[in-house]
Amino acid sequence: MNHLKEVLQDLSPRHMRLFQSMGIKDDGVFWQTDEKESTIQIQLRKPGHNSTSFGGEIQEPKDEPSIQMSIECRNCGTTGPESGARAYVRGPSPLAIVLCSNRLNSHKDFKQVLLHELIHVYDVFIRNWNLQNCEILAKSEIRAAREAECADERFNMMKRFCVKDRATIATCNMFPNTIGQDCVKNVFDDAINDQAPWDEGEETTTSRDLYLHNIKISKR
Repeated sequence: MNHLKEVLQDLSPRHMRLFQSMGIKDDGVFWQTDEKESTIQIQLRKPGHNSTSFGGEIQEPKDEPSIQMSIECRNCGTTGPESGARAYVRGPSPLAIVLCSNRLNSHKDFKQVLLHELIHVYDVFIRNWNLQNCEILAKSEIRAAREAECADERFNMMKRFCVKDRATIATCNMFPNTIGQDCVKNVFDDAINDQAPWDEGEETTTSRDLYLHNIKISKR
């Protein structure tokens, strides 16, 4: 649990934006921590619609329904979705990010898996992506690998190889063999440059360079 607390306190402004895009504010209001259960309860809220004018009247934005999400740290087993996983999303009712503390050894491990799973939660909760679709899952896995496991790769080509490799492994867990590989290949260039929820001006230098160089990777 201490690792999780440290990770949450150590998030960069870029990754705090990921929380904020789901209605989570860094003011303690939406955070309820249960030390005994090693669980943090979070209220997710979709952004309200922009104010619009209709018939001369200003229509105020309305909040979308909110849902509860928990981040749990616990020992994971060897069967089902937790078999061999470092973390996974459980849900949707109730929705939870489960971090497998028996497979995470460092602050860096906790940070990677939390950011990875948060990208999936964002893509499902805010963008309504169906991760049971192979190409949509591949998009989300590419985005997650870019922000998490491959974030520290400094060279453009190595970053792309890292992202493609991680995303292919993850996608092939649900869509084995060439099916998952082809899905990653088909969406790779679009997905690695998909910066939601960040604005284009908030791109990392690496991501911008990746786009400019547009390095092509041959099929695995």
